[in-house]
Formats: sequence, structure tokens, C-alpha cells
Amino acid sequence: MAEDTARFRGADGVALARETIDVLSSHEIPTSPANYEIWTVHRLGGNPALSMEIEARLAKAERFTTEVNEELFERFFSNTRLSMQVMEASNGIARESTEAVATLREAGEQSGSYAKTRKRPLQLSRAASTPRACAALVTELTAAARDMADQNLQMSEQMKASSR
Repeated sequence: MAEDTARFRGADGVALARETIDVLSSHEIPTSPANYEIWTVHRLGGNPALSMEIEARLAKAERFTTEVNEELFERFFSNTRLSMQVMEASNGIARESTEAVATLREAGEQSGSYAKTRKRPLQLSRAASTPRACAALVTELTAAARDMADQNLQMSEQMKASSR
């Protein structure tokens, strides 16, 4: 595998690219990524069936029109395209799953923090004998409840986005 990719690097890779582009130009084929892939694989002998198809068309002096090149790409590289799409989808799912797990972990931490906040005022309520202490207790409880509600709303939005 390393030898295969080494062909595309450095001076050898530049030479291969130039030669492939020259071949495309000689057949009046537009230099698109798909056409470049077709003709590079053919030139390197990477797909014998593709090479046989191209050589047969060359022997008949057929033009490599846009339609011909698209048909060659679909026939010989559709699995590559499908594999790339599957990999992109898998990467997206992995990214979303990671974000969802992080959101759930954060929610768990926040929930634990909220539980601790709820216990503290209960402990303080036993000692709260003045109106000022009671007011402070209510303020602390209200703030904790508001923070938890905000965090739940944010988590809900993140989960909806991940679901999409």
C-alpha cells in the first residue's frame, strides 16, 4: 500500500500528473478529478478491465466524450464513489455521536451539581432563622432551578440537532 501511494508523491507524482494531463489533452478530454482518476488508473494498470475497455475504444479511434468518460467512471469507479460516501456518512455519524455523548456527559455532571445545590439549601433551611437567610435560600434555589432548566433546554436542542 505504501508503495502505491508513493507513486503519487514527490517528483514521481508530479511527473505522473503531468503525463496523465498530457494524455487527457491528446484525447481532448477535460481535466476533471473523475477523468484524471480513470486515466491514471489505466496508465498504471490498476484495473485491467478498464484498460481493456479504453484500449478497445482507442483501437476504434472513438472519441472520449463527456458521456463516455462518465460511463467509464460509473462502471469502474462507482464502488469507490459509494465507499467514499459511506466513509463520509460514517465520519458524520461518529462526529454527531461524539457530540451527543459529550452533551450527555455534561448533562450528567450538571445534574449532579444541581443535586448538590438542592441539598445545600435544604441543609441551610434548618439553620435559616432570619428573613434574610430565608431570602438568600430562595434566591439560591431559584438560580439553581433556572440554570438547570437552561441546561436542559440546551441539551434538548443539541439532541435534536444530532438526531437530524
